[in-house]
Amino acid sequence: MIENQNRRIVNFMFLNPFPVKLNEFSNRLRKYFDGRLEKYISDTETRINAYIENIKNDELEELDENDPNTYPISYSDSSFLTFDISSVGRIALAASDDPFFKLPPTHKKFFPELVIYNSKGEIIEVIDESKAGCETITKSSFDKECRDTSLKVNDDRKASISLMLQKDVQMVLLVIRTKDLFDVKDVKSSQFDRAQFRLLDDETNQTLDEARIKDMKLTVVSPQVNEDGEEEPPAPPEPEPEEDEEENKARKPQNIIVMGRVALNEGKWIYEQYHYVFKDGKYPTFFEDVGKIEFEARDYFKEKESIIKEEERALKESREAAAQAAAAKAAGKKTKKDKKKKDEDAKDSKDVKETKEIRDDNDESKDTREDNKPDIQFMPGFKEALQGVYSTVFGPLTFKFKDDEWDVERAKSAIMKKMKDELGNKVAD
Repeated sequence: MIENQNRRIVNFMFLNPFPVKLNEFSNRLRKYFDGRLEKYISDTETRINAYIENIKNDELEELDENDPNTYPISYSDSSFLTFDISSVGRIALAASDDPFFKLPPTHKKFFPELVIYNSKGEIIEVIDESKAGCETITKSSFDKECRDTSLKVNDDRKASISLMLQKDVQMVLLVIRTKDLFDVKDVKSSQFDRAQFRLLDDETNQTLDEARIKDMKLTVVSPQVNEDGEEEPPAPPEPEPEEDEEENKARKPQNIIVMGRVALNEGKWIYEQYHYVFKDGKYPTFFEDVGKIEFEARDYFKEKESIIKEEERALKESREAAAQAAAAKAAGKKTKKDKKKKDEDAKDSKDVKETKEIRDDNDESKDTREDNKPDIQFMPGFKEALQGVYSTVFGPLTFKFKDDEWDVERAKSAIMKKMKDELGNKVAD
């Protein structure tokens, strides 16, 4: 955002090169749209309970929580854009019927909406057009006319909330509603070809995420995998009703776009992009259902994992005790000949190990030198340091110009300081 000729405010983003994993909420929301939520929950519960029972009966050969075939709690890499926006003071969801031109007042079609939930999954309030100019519980606001004629690219309406001020808020669902203009004359669909919505830093007007509404498609049922691991063809989409003159005179169900959500996760506000689209009326209790899904999914696996870890600990102690007893029994039968053979084996093992270390050193040197390019897979501790770290928006930072040039050293110092404050010294270094 350019404040004047000598000052610029900028947001930066640290991008984690390693993908973020899906979470239980995003899994369940997808199953909700597929119509398989209850089956998913039931199957998951059965799988976890069977795993716990196998641990109790010592019927597991290996305990590997990274193997999805044996460990019942695992997530695939997320395809959703996900990042940390904790440092953004106030966020806004904005919509524009046309970002470049102001349409007639009667041609208002796209409206942003914030659905705000508490930690129990209950809706605290909804910030929509009806809240314009009103005092709200969460100090949120709706601006029904936010176009700035001095800017080339603009928004028409926006709903905003200050995340830093919230104490009881757990999640904010970001929604775009479509208004039916069936009773407005001279409206053409081509008028809205450039319509868009965006998530932005409301204090600097800088875009965090955006999309064209024309590119949004109705969410369809994802293909189901059969017992052989093959995808079954999805059911054909419901045919669109044929339009005629009489139908055009009546109001039709309009699209609801779920852009994504902002949710509190271990003290950080995390944005997850979804872009789910459905017809108004298809899911009459959708927003109440989403709150219930979030509440039930939030700590579900934490509780299950604590049970699994406890059973694994008990199994490990049992195995160690058995091994120690067997070792003590075997130790009493050892002879001098056995000891001599053990010493010889240890010497041979040491020689083999030293030879292997020399080869490994040579191989590693070759790998890290190849093409003279750093490979994050070969950087010791790099992947571990970034495990579970979200891509992070940090800022805004203010930079001053001198004779139309960047103060490079000052800018670099400010960026590194902010990264260390937000991400920790280990990651920033």
